[in-house]
Amino acid sequence: MSFFRSMTSVNFRVNEKGETTFFFPVIAGRWCLRKGVLVTSGEDVEKLKRLLGVHFAILLFVLAPPLLFVGARLLDLSTTSRSAAFVLFCLAIAVSYSLIFDRLFISRIVDKYERTDEKPDFAALRRRPQSHSWRSLGIQGLLNMLLLASGLYAVFSRLWPALGILLLVVFAITGAQVAYRVVLKLRAGDSTSNE
Repeated sequence: MSFFRSMTSVNFRVNEKGETTFFFPVIAGRWCLRKGVLVTSGEDVEKLKRLLGVHFAILLFVLAPPLLFVGARLLDLSTTSRSAAFVLFCLAIAVSYSLIFDRLFISRIVDKYERTDEKPDFAALRRRPQSHSWRSLGIQGLLNMLLLASGLYAVFSRLWPALGILLLVVFAITGAQVAYRVVLKLRAGDSTSNE
């Protein structure tokens, strides 16, 4: 579960007073469609964390495999335009699913709370070493390497070169982000061990 907890860490921010601001939906770990909600109940924060774990589990293990199967087996993704259209279609499905999940489950909890003027500062969160556990960083790194290998295979086998190039570009960027978080965590460990 630490993998899902690290994925949902972008959705919560705790200020100096101990108040929790909740952001949803967050797209690509960077953009939030609306301002935050100040959630004052610890019980509701825990409910939201559980719901987000379910949300990401459904997205990764229920929706993604059929989409990848359809893209790999049934569609001819040999051209850049078809590959780009398929990726945009997958993104549209993910965003639509997030908005539907928000309407059906999340809004039932957060509608009773007031919206804040606070906007998410994801750059600061990503720099914070404790926002990701070693286990979640390892899983993210492994997934990145597998998807990079898939991209390399698609390019060198000439099966789906356009999709392979797209995979290489996207997961090289996310892999660099994971590597940066590992470096930050190592530095934080060094600074705490020196004190």
